[in-house]
This record gives sequence, structure tokens and C-alpha cells, in this order.
Amino acid sequence: MRVWQQLFGRDPNWHVALGALGVALVIAWLLTQFVLSLARRLLVKPGLSREHPQVAAMRALRGVRAVLLLILTVVLVQPALELVGEPLAGGLRLSTLTAWALGGGLRVLLIVVLAFLFARAAAIGTSRLERYLSAADGQSTAEHVKRVRTLSTLLRNVTMAFIVATSGVMILDELHVNITPLLTGAGIVGLAIGFGAQTLVKDVISGFFFILENQLRVGDVAEINGTGGLVEAINLRTVVLRDIRGAVHVFPCGSVSTLANLTKDYSFAVLDVRVHYRHDTDTVIQILRNTASTLQQDPAYAPSILEALEVLGVEGFGESGVTIRIRIKTRPLAQWNVARELRRRIKRAFDDEGIEIPMQPIAPWPGQPARPANSAPGQ
Repeated sequence: MRVWQQLFGRDPNWHVALGALGVALVIAWLLTQFVLSLARRLLVKPGLSREHPQVAAMRALRGVRAVLLLILTVVLVQPALELVGEPLAGGLRLSTLTAWALGGGLRVLLIVVLAFLFARAAAIGTSRLERYLSAADGQSTAEHVKRVRTLSTLLRNVTMAFIVATSGVMILDELHVNITPLLTGAGIVGLAIGFGAQTLVKDVISGFFFILENQLRVGDVAEINGTGGLVEAINLRTVVLRDIRGAVHVFPCGSVSTLANLTKDYSFAVLDVRVHYRHDTDTVIQILRNTASTLQQDPAYAPSILEALEVLGVEGFGESGVTIRIRIKTRPLAQWNVARELRRRIKRAFDDEGIEIPMQPIAPWPGQPARPANSAPGQ
């Protein structure tokens, strides 16, 4: 017996049968295009470059298109042949497909529509959050835009993954696929990954709040876990710091226990000035104020200084002099240059006014008597 006689149970009318096959193939192709287009709109944000990972992932799904086209064609062939009066001897009947389409099919369609609506709502919500964070900080730098976009992309991807996974499980259930082994396997795999990657998850969550709370920015000078340096990069998992020696330190966000941002909004140039006991502290403080005033009037340093000199008072009594603590408010990253110039001018002003900066006492070596703190080396 010929193959088609086994399939049809008779000799079919090939003109009608081939036409039905063509119609089934066209409908399967249209359904495949619709499903992939819907997946692209759900998973890929508009305006992304072709090199973006999401776009590359969608290009990798081209193989899924062929598989989906084959499955839909096989499913639709029998109803199409039955519709034109050339049914196969076995397979899915048109009545069965119609009954499912009016029952489970409508529920599947409803799930797809709701998933699409939730996905669009999530996309709109993350876009508004991105605009809100940009407007709230009042910044438009490329680094700030990148960080805000990282936040919105992360939230959008997590939301999309949840929507796709939930709707996929519901659709499989409507297709009468036993999802209990799938859910059990997913739970076991998720538990294993959770135990194995708990440090990674902790780093990612900590990095998310680093970016969300804007605790640190690229270009800031900070001390992380006691190590100071310039922040070169803030990623979702790590913070990269370069110290004054040029060494690069990489801190996982979850391991950051102490963080001191030295250039957040403004800074202070703090100086401890020591003078001899015989000088009047009020006179010394007035000299310090006058010196700082000349610095504040200098066009080279005036833009970096935000407020006049603040005298905090006598900080302590040493073996050879009194320590007076002063500070001056500056723009971020300008405190070190202002402090260096202020020290230079204070030294010159003290020389002009005869104010003595005491020397630190030098401990004698064994067998040599100690000399006074203010004595010259040759005395």
C-alpha cells in the first residue's frame, strides 16, 4: 500500500490537498511571526543598538522560529485537510481543534494579552522611573545617565522575566502539559543556584542600592574599607578604586562595610596649625583669618572656595606649642589644592609677623643628653 493511502485511507485529490497544505503553512507562518514579534516587543526595549545583548539574544532565537513553524504546520495540517474534505486517517480533528480554540485557546489568548499589557505597563513604569531619577538629581552627565539606565534596565529585565515565566507556565497548563515536574525541577535548580551564588546575589543587590541611593559617583574620592582613592567605575557588582600609588582596588559591593565619600556635594580643607606657647592665640587666629581672606580673593582659588575660613579653636596642647584647628569649605576635589596653598601663605605670613612654628622634639639616642625642643642642631 502506498504511503499516502496509509495516511488518507484512499487516493486523495492532490490539488485540493496541496492547497490545504499551503494554507496551513501560511497560517502557521503568520502565527510564528506574530509570536516572535510579540516576544520581541516584550523582551527588547525600542531604540537599542544591534550589538545590545537583548537584540543579540533575539537574533539567537531564529532557530526557534523554524521549530515553532514546523510544530504549528503539523498541528494545522489535519484541520485544513478536513476542512476541504480530504482528511487524514488519523491526527487532530477539526472538531477537536475548534472545541479547544473556544475553550483553552481563548484562555491562552487571554493570558498572552494580559502578559503583553503587564509588560507594557512595566516598560512605561521603568521609563517614568528613569525620568524621575534623572530629574530628582538634576544631573545630565553621561555617567549619571548610564547609572540610571542600569537601574531601569535591571528592573525591567526582572519584571519581564517574571511575566514571561508566569505566563509560560500558565499556557503550558492550558495545553495540558504536566507542569509539576517542571516546577519541582525549577525549584531544586533555583535552590542550588541560590546556595552557590548567594555571594553574587548579595553583591548585585548591594550594587543596586549603591546606584539607587547615589552614595558614590565616578570621579569621587572615597575611602572603602579603610582604602582611599579615586572612584573609577561603579558596576552592578563591583566598585573600582585607584589609590594615590596608581594601584587599582576592586571591591565587591556586598563586601563594602565602611564607606566614606570625601567629595560628596562639598568638602573641607582642614588644617592643624601649631604655634609656640609665647604667642597670643587671638593674634594668631586673626593672622589666619587675614591669610585665608587673601586666598579667597585670589581669582585662581576663589571659584574653589565656598565659604570663609572657620576657626574651630584650640585643638590641643603639645610639648612645644599650641595646636589651632581651622577649616575652609571648598568644592569637591578642591580641598587638597586649597589646603596646600593655604599652608604656603600661612608660613609666609608667620615669617612676616614673627610667629614661630615650634619644632617637634627629637628623642636622643643612647648616651646623648636630650636637647631643648627649640634649640638649633649645633647648640
